[in-house]
Amino acid sequence: MKCKWMIPMALVLMLSVMVLPLQSFGDEEQADRDIAFLRAASKGNLKDVQTALRKKVNVNATDSEGMTALMHAAMRGQREMVEFLMKKGANPNVQDTYGMTAVSFAAYHGQGEIVAYLVRRGAEPNLRSDTKVPRLSRKGATLLIAACMTGYAEEVKLFLDNGAQPNLQDDEGKTALMYATEKGYDDIVMLLLAAGAKVNHQDKYGRTALMMAAIGNQPSTARLLLVKGANPSIKDKQSMTALRYAQGLENARVIWLLKGEGYSDLN
Repeated sequence: MKCKWMIPMALVLMLSVMVLPLQSFGDEEQADRDIAFLRAASKGNLKDVQTALRKKVNVNATDSEGMTALMHAAMRGQREMVEFLMKKGANPNVQDTYGMTAVSFAAYHGQGEIVAYLVRRGAEPNLRSDTKVPRLSRKGATLLIAACMTGYAEEVKLFLDNGAQPNLQDDEGKTALMYATEKGYDDIVMLLLAAGAKVNHQDKYGRTALMMAAIGNQPSTARLLLVKGANPSIKDKQSMTALRYAQGLENARVIWLLKGEGYSDLN
């Protein structure tokens, strides 16, 4: 009885040892095909990409950082390649290791036409990064927040026109409006407010958009926020107001604006 079972078990073990190298070789071969496909897409080499897809390479195959061919092509401004990949079923909402999408890469690298193309063809504008994004240094940033950080007004309008929600927050509780006000992007601030951005929203530290304008020394932006209903009396978790931030940083123009409008911390 013992010998009866020993022989088949030995055969199974021997066969498994023989099969493993073959499987490993097959995996390596597939990985090589995927890498060649991704490189071809990034260079805009349509012929090699078509060949790879005929060999059953997955159009949404990823590299070690989770980047797809669509991301590589979008980042490098390969418009023809982007359109081809989309027609072949590329998913524009795949996120890499850092939560970046093809649109994120296109936006960050100033590829406005590709951003517009992808958003109008189903790219989700409200995806949040899953981890801290090295390129943006903000965890939980949306495409709209990224565009506001970099000052791309055309992209902000595009995202808002295609369903981006202006009041979504990153992991610090900051909204797109808060980033735009700190940088003094008044045209973007106007777009966000017109789209329903909450002017007195407070982040997890209790700061408001007006405080961010004071910190960034942006008097014209601060004035715009006040006209739109910003409350200068709001205090953050350290009992700081917009005026006190401006005074602490010696941002004279914002101090003059707030005091000149009759706002103070005396009450």
